[in-house]
Amino acid sequence: MRRCEVHRRALDYELFRRSLEEERERLTAGRRNIDLRLAGKGPLAEGAEVGGDLDEHQGDGVAENVERQTDVAHQGNVAQLLNQIDRALEKMEQGRYGICDRCGGEIDRARLKALPWANLCLACQGRMESG
Repeated sequence: MRRCEVHRRALDYELFRRSLEEERERLTAGRRNIDLRLAGKGPLAEGAEVGGDLDEHQGDGVAENVERQTDVAHQGNVAQLLNQIDRALEKMEQGRYGICDRCGGEIDRARLKALPWANLCLACQGRMESG
């Protein structure tokens, strides 16, 4: 690899590393908020009103249940994304970032810009999704 290519790849790594670390921070903060809500210490618990008519409370209960289910689903998605981000950062340390886990080919730079934690090239991702 020529010297300018090595330098450009190092700059790309720093750009992608910053992007991954920023996303990890954002997701970690979001996960803390979800954990607080699920523990009954978030906005739903603080905003509960006492009084009112029974139908209103039943409606509130349904809304809270839906929100709780949504939080549980988001919690799982966030955990999965955090694992993918950590894996991408590991691959950087090993010098394997941007390499497809399935075929060993390069992952397109545009794909990495859109999903810096991508671990499959587009072709392998498409094959995995189709069958």
